[in-house]
Order: sequence, then structure tokens, then C-alpha cells
Amino acid sequence: MNQPFGSIGPGHDNRSSGGDVLFVPVEVMEFRHTARSRQPLALTPASDTMWMVASGSGSLQVGNRRHALAGGTVVVCPAHSPLVLQSDSADTIRGYRIGFRALGLQEAGEDRPCPSPLPVPYMNKAPFRAIELGSELHALWNSGQAPYKMLACFFDLLHELNENCSRSEPDNKIERTTAYMKEHYDEELSRELLANVAGVSLDYFSSWFKKETGQTYTDYLARIRIDRACERLLTSKSPVCEIAREAGFRDEGYFSRKFKKRIGVAPSAYVRMPKKIVSLSANCTAFMLSLGVVPVAAVVSPWIHRKFQRYLAETPKLAYAESALDTGLLGQAHPDLFLCYDLLAEADILRDWAPVVLLKLADLSWRDQLLLIADLTQSTEKARVLLNRYDEKVASCREQLADVIGEHETVISMEIFPHHIYPEFRK
Repeated sequence: MNQPFGSIGPGHDNRSSGGDVLFVPVEVMEFRHTARSRQPLALTPASDTMWMVASGSGSLQVGNRRHALAGGTVVVCPAHSPLVLQSDSADTIRGYRIGFRALGLQEAGEDRPCPSPLPVPYMNKAPFRAIELGSELHALWNSGQAPYKMLACFFDLLHELNENCSRSEPDNKIERTTAYMKEHYDEELSRELLANVAGVSLDYFSSWFKKETGQTYTDYLARIRIDRACERLLTSKSPVCEIAREAGFRDEGYFSRKFKKRIGVAPSAYVRMPKKIVSLSANCTAFMLSLGVVPVAAVVSPWIHRKFQRYLAETPKLAYAESALDTGLLGQAHPDLFLCYDLLAEADILRDWAPVVLLKLADLSWRDQLLLIADLTQSTEKARVLLNRYDEKVASCREQLADVIGEHETVISMEIFPHHIYPEFRK
């Protein structure tokens, strides 16, 4: 069990204490951000901070890493990190920001960054008791009285969070290690650090990892990084050297050799090569089929099934729009790529099979989505023809409707399911 003081396990920013430290708060503030605010909340705290979300949802950008926030989320951020807090649309996010420092490092003559009071930098769901303690700590801090009671409350909070980490931490060491590698793939991950995460000796780590996974840890990490690079190559116009660096490769030549060994072609050729795509959204399936591209497996709706029946005759149906996803077919499809929206909760699990392209539903119009999928499938010219034909049909419909209902009336066409209605056309 971790304590507010003593040796701390692997912390954020690859830091560990290496000795006994005592964490003390230096600032406790309530934060609140509403979607009505025109600008996100941006700041660079001078101290290490812990962000606890009491209610609402949004995101916290820590340097180049974005963390999703919801009630119960806890994020630990290093000092002097640029932070950007953003609430979701039509929501107000509220919680507590706790600045802290570690006593014991300076006294020992050590000039090192502050270690983390938690074994993980991000906690998805803290217990309700921890949120209560955050509120109590804020009240005690503001009162300016009973400093020992305030410190005791802070220690209780750290104890509660560490206990929760112990309860929720995977029992399997290899699961913990690979999960850490997937989360921090773009950082410098040394054998020493990963052995520390796994809780095994440095001498034993390499042979243990290969025995558990069938791969060396360097090959396993390279696979994660190359798959992330594949996603970036398909959705970004950035140069290959920049994509390699963002994926965690420091040497472009080494990246290209590893990429070709795993994918079979150079990074530049990968973008143009045909791919076996699994579509995990009915909308994505419709876009692909409209372009004449048939997925190897797909989520479909009844309308898609009727409209494109001849295309789908040999395509496994993962689900209808109102049914559960048939994950048993995913591995059988042997895909090169998954295509879905960024709201899909299983995206990280899917990456064990193949790279995942996430369409940002909030940022992309349906036209942008079609054009992005057209780029992925080398069908850009066909997409432009479809869009021109659509615009012509819309203009013709508007003229005909104006003759019937007048210039300033509105008509909407909808696809109706048992629990959902999807608009298709609006004048």
C-alpha cells in the first residue's frame, strides 16, 4: 500500500522519489469552467498539481497529452506544464486543483523533480469519499485555521486515492506493463522504467517480457508506435519525420526500417496501398459503400442493408444500428484498419488488432467525413462527383418544394428507428 510519504512507485513524467518524502499542499482552489465561456482556461502552475473533478465533463490538455475528464477523474500534472481546461458543450465542469510539493528531497541535498504522490498520473474513477475529502480540504484551506487538521485531511485524501489505485490496478503484471506502454508510447521508455512499472528486477525483465508476450519489449513498443504512426499518416498532412517523432521515434531512418519490416512497405507507400477496413459506424459504412468501397466487416443499419444489399452479400455484419457490436467477428476479419467515431469506448482495445482511425464527430461535418474516408480509400475524385451530384439534387428539390410550400418553409427528411431519429435532408 502506498502512503503519503515513503518510497513511491512509478509516477508521472517518469519520475520516482528514490527515498522518503512527505507531500504537503501549497495551494487548494476550486475550479469551474462552463461551455458558455468563450475561451478555455489556460494556465501554467508553478507547482505540481492534482486536478480532481467533482462534476461535469470536459478535457485537460497537459502539454501534448489530452485527458478526458468526468466526475471522479483525477489527473496529476508536473510543475510548469502548460495546461488547458475545456468543458464539454452544454456542461459545466467543476472540481478542485491542489498544488503540492515534496519535503525530503531538498533536505537530502537532491536537486530532482518532485515525485508523484500516486502510482499513476491519471485515474478514471476516484471513489466518492475522495471527492468529499477534496471538498473538505478546500474548506479547511480557505478557513486558514486548524493547519494540522488540514494536513491530516490531505493525507487522508492521498491514502484514499492510493488505496483505490491498489484495488483497481490489474493483478497481472504484464497487463499493467503493456497498458503503461500504450499510454506513454511517445515518451522515452527505458528498460529500467518498465521493469519498475512491472515490479520485476531489471535483470529478469527482458526474458520475462518475451516469455509473457512472445516479443521483446523493444519490438512490442515499436509495434505500438508504428500503429500510431499509421493512424497519423492517414489523417495528417505532416511530414514523415514529424510523424515519426510524435510516435516516439527519435531517428527517421530507424523508423522507416521498422515500419517497412512490420507493414511491408515504406511509410509514403502505405498511404496509397489498398487496405482491408472494418467500419464500426453505420455512417462510415454508408460513406464507404457510396464510394464503391466494400469493408471486410461492417456495422450496418436496416437502410444500409436494403440500399447496398448486393455490395454486402459477402461482408460480415458486425451489428445493426440498434444492436450490440458482434466483436467475435473482428479478429476473423484480419483488418488493416478500423474506422469509427471518436466516441467509441473500445478504440484502445481495437488497437490490439490493427490501427484505428477516429473521426472527430464534433469537428467534422458529414462532407468532411466523406472526404476523409475518400482520402483513406483513394476515392477522392469519386467523392467530389458524389458531392456535386448531391448539391444538384438538393437544388432541384428546393425548387420543387418552393412551388408547393413556398420559399420560406422548412422540410426535414428522417430515418426512424425504435429509439432514435436520424435527419437525412433539410430544406
